[in-house]
Amino acid sequence: MQMIEMSGRLARLEAANLANRDDADLWRWFCRMYEENRLRWCASGYGWLVSVDHRHLATEVDFDAAIRNARQRFESGRRQTPKARREAHQVTNVVISIGVGRVKAQAK
Repeated sequence: MQMIEMSGRLARLEAANLANRDDADLWRWFCRMYEENRLRWCASGYGWLVSVDHRHLATEVDFDAAIRNARQRFESGRRQTPKARREAHQVTNVVISIGVGRVKAQAK
């Protein structure tokens, strides 16, 4: 039992070290791009929009996720397609109140 417990602790420690290293790499990339004036971000009604070299790469509700996705797309050479951007932020159910009645619309 003690060997399994030690193995579990070691696995958690290794996972934490890997996560810390990945985070450090991400924020070093962020700082380098920012210092070179290559990185831009802004908050919008859709979430955080992130661009690198004047190319929109990510839109996410969470700032951290937007930066991570932008870096991943930047390094892979991929951009988020307009269709994927629309689908990520599409509202599926909308209730609109008009006067005393209600209209329920289903997004396609």
